Amino acid sequence: MPLGILRATILVSMVFARLAIAETFTVVSDYWCPYNCEPNAEPEGFGIDILRQAFEAKGITVEYILKPWDQALAVVESNQYHAVMSANKTDSRKLIYPDSHFSRSTTCFFKHTDDEWEYKGVKTLEGIQLGIIKSYSYGVVLDKYLEQEKENIHIVSGSDPLKQLVIKMEKREIDVIIEDEHVFEYAVGAHAKALGFEKDYCFPAANIYMAFAPNHPDTKKYMDIYNQRMKTLLKSETYKVIMGRYK
Repeated sequence: MPLGILRATILVSMVFARLAIAETFTVVSDYWCPYNCEPNAEPEGFGIDILRQAFEAKGITVEYILKPWDQALAVVESNQYHAVMSANKTDSRKLIYPDSHFSRSTTCFFKHTDDEWEYKGVKTLEGIQLGIIKSYSYGVVLDKYLEQEKENIHIVSGSDPLKQLVIKMEKREIDVIIEDEHVFEYAVGAHAKALGFEKDYCFPAANIYMAFAPNHPDTKKYMDIYNQRMKTLLKSETYKVIMGRYK
């Protein structure tokens, strides 16, 4: 074999060998911008940005897949993927949560501005048409009420469920939406006044995590890497820059 062809063959073999051993960490979630937005979009979500900083510095490629939230939880709980993004500890008891949360979430009620309704405990929810997202956890108090599957509770799912709820609210099919404050304002923002929406009561903030598959063979390795990297990242200028992009 001529020397040139031999060298080319060796080079190609080395490239394929590197590709074969390349690591990919796969995270799944629904569209919950600004925490996690469209995969490979600009912006992609500060949770995904932080995740990429955590793993890609170690030479590990991050693959982010968008699925409805109930499906995202199911595929990670069954160890088909490595982790789910933007979970709180009431979303799933099966998932494994790392040492550090990457952000905090404030759940609020959003209503029509001409509606005199106010949240004063779960009993006040019975007189309204309420919009929620399938498999979302809204905290211990609300979850217990919402599990009762009352006729006034409207449940949506899909890749962008908040958009469905906003449309339902515009049509007056529902009176109130429960959603994270930042997610709602990021989606509706300056249009809230024109749409006739306003914020009502908000619950205390809760920690938000990237949660790992319970029995995936790579869970311990990747969670150790994540825990180690997050100790540095959360105190770094990089973290401040990432978060500043979404204000």
